[in-house]
Amino acid sequence: FADLFPGGFLGFTLLFAATGFAATRSIERELGRTGGFSYASFLAQRALRLLPAALVLIAVTALGTALLAPGLMPAVQADALPDALFLGNWLDALDPAGTGGLPSPLAHLWCLGVIMQFYVAWPPILLAIARGIRRREHALGLVGALALASSLAMALLYGTGNGALRAFLG
Repeated sequence: FADLFPGGFLGFTLLFAATGFAATRSIERELGRTGGFSYASFLAQRALRLLPAALVLIAVTALGTALLAPGLMPAVQADALPDALFLGNWLDALDPAGTGGLPSPLAHLWCLGVIMQFYVAWPPILLAIARGIRRREHALGLVGALALASSLAMALLYGTGNGALRAFLG
């Protein structure tokens, strides 16, 4: 049924939703168990889980590209550092044509950038909500309002230039 879901965006949306749920649940459990939360430990755990595999993938892809498709090496070289820093999604969103319009063998790593940026941004937001709002219903309402505001911002961005790509990748 690939024609029903072109581009695979539903799969990424589900991945992001599951990742967000798991991260939120992890933070909630730690707050409930210890009364505190170690942001540095949270980020270190996620980076140590994602970074080694990403670096191996980048290295193997660079080697394979050099051997099998050397014409794509400029794209790999342009993407390697941003992808290793989990910023490849912004490179792709701001420069969708990439290096000379060549497809990058590393293009799929944009999703790790989105996930890692969520890990960086969400805990402080969630902690501020948890500290500032005691009633769970009010906190859930605020989170819902933030999700709605994000969706509205994406919808507004969607109609501009490369807006659809920027909204999704950013």
